[in-house]
Amino acid sequence: MPPYGPPSGPPPRRGPGRTLAWLAAGLVLVLLVLGAVALVVRNDSGDDGDSGSADGESGDVAREASCDAYRDVVQSSELWSAADADPDRLQEMYDAVLADIATAGDDEMAALVTDEATVVVSYYRALADWKQETEDAVRRGEYPDTTVPTEITSQRGEITRTQGAVVEACP
Repeated sequence: MPPYGPPSGPPPRRGPGRTLAWLAAGLVLVLLVLGAVALVVRNDSGDDGDSGSADGESGDVAREASCDAYRDVVQSSELWSAADADPDRLQEMYDAVLADIATAGDDEMAALVTDEATVVVSYYRALADWKQETEDAVRRGEYPDTTVPTEITSQRGEITRTQGAVVEACP
């Protein structure tokens, strides 16, 4: 038999440390590439803003920020559920959105959301007052009419109108 034959015994094993090191190095490389791409994209979008009309661009940015704030809060089913039709909580919700819109500097959107807040909060306040009056009458042993009064239900159309105006203003 020649001395250059196959080695005897099992082949040498590589440790798990080397594999983990290669995986970590690959991950770092991928993160660096993603970071570089994000930086290039961010710089490119910043250049577009400088070449456009300053008023039109800033108005679009303000409107977009206002609409995002509105969507995140007012159109959030989770926040509406948490507010539980409590007019004070709803007012707090609208106040938070209006603060964000004021920060964005979108006066038109602020006016539209203020109109909506006024209508929505007054509706739920009137509904809560009617409900409390009905519960009080039941506690006194009376049998009140449990149909929501027309002057309250008629406000639903105004809510739809004001919410529609805000949604139309958003791109």
